[in-house]
Amino acid sequence: MTVKPLNKLSGVYTVPGDKSITHRALILNALAEGSATLRGAYTGAEIIATAAGMEALGVKIVFDGAVVRIKGKPKIKSGAVLDFGCSGTALRLMAGYLCGAGVSAKLSCARKQSKLERIEQPLADMGARLVRKDGAPAEIKPAHLRGIEYTLPGGAAQTKGALLLAGLNAEGATVLHEPAPSRNHTELMLAAMSADIKFSRGRIEIKKSNAGLKSIDVDIPGDLSAAANLIVMATVLQGSGIVIKNVGINRTRRAAIDIINSSGGNITLLNKRKFGEEPAADLFVQSAWLLPFNVGGAAAADEVPALAVLACFCDGTSVFRNMAHLKERENNRLRLTVNMLKAMGANVRETEDGMVIRGGGVLTGGCKIDAEGDRVVTAAAAVAAAVSVDGAEIENPAESAFIFYPAEINSTRKTAKD
Repeated sequence: MTVKPLNKLSGVYTVPGDKSITHRALILNALAEGSATLRGAYTGAEIIATAAGMEALGVKIVFDGAVVRIKGKPKIKSGAVLDFGCSGTALRLMAGYLCGAGVSAKLSCARKQSKLERIEQPLADMGARLVRKDGAPAEIKPAHLRGIEYTLPGGAAQTKGALLLAGLNAEGATVLHEPAPSRNHTELMLAAMSADIKFSRGRIEIKKSNAGLKSIDVDIPGDLSAAANLIVMATVLQGSGIVIKNVGINRTRRAAIDIINSSGGNITLLNKRKFGEEPAADLFVQSAWLLPFNVGGAAAADEVPALAVLACFCDGTSVFRNMAHLKERENNRLRLTVNMLKAMGANVRETEDGMVIRGGGVLTGGCKIDAEGDRVVTAAAAVAAAVSVDGAEIENPAESAFIFYPAEINSTRKTAKD
């Protein structure tokens, strides 16, 4: 795939629905009593894989573009075999739920079963019987769970989600403590679906409810991780001005916006409103010259590659810290990002838990980049090529990286004499 440089960006854009919210809306409604409709859903490969796995429980799921209709199956029969394909999110969340559902089940995922490592010990402390063997589906045996009090590791939104779903079936209260905030989509949706859950910053408590979950229709805001790529292009390409419609601005997800604006960026939130429990806004983005910035932890995990591209155009040195979690992915997203930037001509150095980028105001491009099928790095590489001097050829791109931006787009491509 060849990406040529652009001169500036203008127009009105939309981005696909938030992937994290779509996952949770699909899974929780599949386990709830009744029927639900999801509007504005993300429909990439991971969501299709999640749906396929849930259908093994007898759930009926129909996709009609970005509209998904679900008929739940709250009563689960023993012996189900759930294959979640490329969806590590579904693997973790459903492992938590099934451990306390009083049934036996097998779960598999094309990605490594090590995806379950983080949740094994706290689930075992609750009384779960989860057996994981390399190369084989994870096995869950019937067990009676009890609530525990547990402090979550940093950036553990999926671990939190798995334990909350386990807490739906546990005796007594399950209390989770968060030293640092992570995505709160699970607890917001559980509350909306009548779960017995209470939460404030840093503490979440959930109890078993005999009434079970109640289906709800969900309008899903646009994905900020996808919007970040457009934001970076519009910020870097001088003379640009764009609007991105209906983007989720959940306080646990908007770190990228805050980082850019605090460094001199020009992002204005317009028409603020709520999509159910999730806040959203239209983003008006204009080009700007930025000061260097620091990024730490999991606050902007999916936006790190895009922010790294932006750092190449800041006047000074930007530092990315506490990013070891990006190395835990099968393809080591941190390494991929560093290699991509080096190929583009950036002054970047990988550290033990992150990277240091010295902005030079230009990316030369004119190179080949191997994205290794990573969706986020593919999109960031395309952004880097679009704002570079000579563009780039992206090898092994992730197709799902480009279900973005089906809107009115008016971009100006550089000509040879530009």
